[in-house]
Amino acid sequence: GSIFPLISYFFFPVPVALPISLVLTFIALVIVGVIKGKLASMNLLRSVVEIVVIGVVSAGGGYVLGTVVPHLLGY
Repeated sequence: GSIFPLISYFFFPVPVALPISLVLTFIALVIVGVIKGKLASMNLLRSVVEIVVIGVVSAGGGYVLGTVVPHLLGY
């Protein structure tokens, strides 16, 4: 599953790859949300929103930790 954010970096320079990576990741999260919703017989919109929110929060948390922790450790 982690290949989706990385695909664009194999083909484009970082400034171009970043927005492509964000779009590919969003699409992957939506697909996972739809599959989860169908398998769990849930409302598809609710399932998609749930998965996208979890993905955004976890990415944000990873970014914050990756930014703050090195500063706290003196790197």
